[in-house]
Amino acid sequence: MKTFALKFLAASLLISFSACSDDDKDSPAVPDLKPQVQVKEITRGNSIYYSFNYDTDGRYASFAFDSDPVLTFSYSPFTIGGYFDIDKPIIDSKGHITSMSVNDDGESGTLKASYDGKGYLTKLELSIGGRTNTRKAVWKDGLLMSVSASGSSYMEGIVQDYVFEYSGKAPVYNKKSQWSTVLAQAIGENDLCMPLAFCGFLGYAPKQLPQKVTLIEKDENGEEVDRMPLNFDFLLNPDGSIALEAADGTILNYSYF
Repeated sequence: MKTFALKFLAASLLISFSACSDDDKDSPAVPDLKPQVQVKEITRGNSIYYSFNYDTDGRYASFAFDSDPVLTFSYSPFTIGGYFDIDKPIIDSKGHITSMSVNDDGESGTLKASYDGKGYLTKLELSIGGRTNTRKAVWKDGLLMSVSASGSSYMEGIVQDYVFEYSGKAPVYNKKSQWSTVLAQAIGENDLCMPLAFCGFLGYAPKQLPQKVTLIEKDENGEEVDRMPLNFDFLLNPDGSIALEAADGTILNYSYF
C-alpha cells in the first residue's frame, strides 16, 4: 500500500447536518454529503498534487493523486471504489464513515472509525492482510491538538506523534471547515484514509488551521528517536477558503470550481 507520510510532505511537500422533516421529527437525520466548497485541484508548481470531481448533485465523484484515479464515490446506496475495492461503507447521521470492508490487491480487511459527540474523529483503525494501523486523535475546543499513529505501516514498534500548534495572536480561522493537506495526512497517511479525511468522510476539520506541527517518533520503550518540526502558512481567499498552503518552502495552491 502506498503511504504519504508527513516526511514526504516536507520533502516534496465538511459536512453539514441535514435537518429532519418538520412533519416527521422522529426520523433519523439524513446526512448531506455535499462538501461546503468544491476544490478542483491542489497543485505544486506545475504539477497536479490532488484533483477532485463532483457529480451533478454537487457530491464527490472522485479523488485522485497526480491525476491518477484513486477513489470513486457513488450514491443510492453510498459506495466507494477505484484503487480499493470497498464494500458497504456505513455512515452515521453526520455523514461520517464508521466502518467498511476493504480489499487491497487481494488482501481483505476493515476500517473502523470513532468520533466524539461533536463529530471529531477520535480513533481510526485500519486492518488489512493481518496488519493493523491505529491513529488516536486528541481535540480541545474544536482544535486538533495531536494524533498518535502506531502499527505496521512505518516501522514495527515505532510510534509517531503529530503535535499541532496554533497562533494565539493571529489565528487562521477555518471558516469553510476544510481539511488542509497537512491535517489530512496526519489523520491518514495512506491513499485510503487521507482522501476520506480530505473529503470530510472522517469527521469535521478543526476550527483553525495550524501554524506548526512537530512529528515525534518513539521506540517500543517510549524513548524519543527523532523529532521534526514543520512550520506552516496559509493564505485564504475572500470567502474564507484556502488559497495557498506553504510548508517550509513547499507551496500548494488550491483552485475551485
